[in-house]
Amino acid sequence: MHKSPSQPLSRMATGQKGYVLALRGGREFQQRIIALGLNVGSRIEVAEANHTGTGGGPVVLLSGDARLTIGNGMAEKILVGDRVKIRDLQIDQHARITGYVTRDRDYRHKLLRMGMVKQAEFKLVRVAPLGDPVVIELQGSHLTLRKAEADAVEIEVIMPL
Repeated sequence: MHKSPSQPLSRMATGQKGYVLALRGGREFQQRIIALGLNVGSRIEVAEANHTGTGGGPVVLLSGDARLTIGNGMAEKILVGDRVKIRDLQIDQHARITGYVTRDRDYRHKLLRMGMVKQAEFKLVRVAPLGDPVVIELQGSHLTLRKAEADAVEIEVIMPL
């Protein structure tokens, strides 16, 4: 199984791309970041990383059509990785299936039989306290997925209009 490494946005270099995996701050912090147009699953690219000295400087990033400047303290609280997983989503967040990480044909067929076909849209309904299992709503049905099943699916987050 493929493990997605994660790091704070403040440690990313100019030109690096990734997805927002978590906002590790309080409610006010999360609301400020979401108001800027970033949320879990947002695709970002670092346009400028001003890592001067030990304090670090602001990070300029691109997300969608927006160009944002985020201070080092806030960037330290934004966790970024190379792909977003179902369990990274927030409750009621919508996503679309884009592919599969597993090369096991039988396993992929199992996912397809559950209705997890490419371009299918779903909503995260519930996550168990320890992150396993997760419940998604797909085509009007609730599916319960173990961590390995959920991690085998590549997704993209559907941003609200």
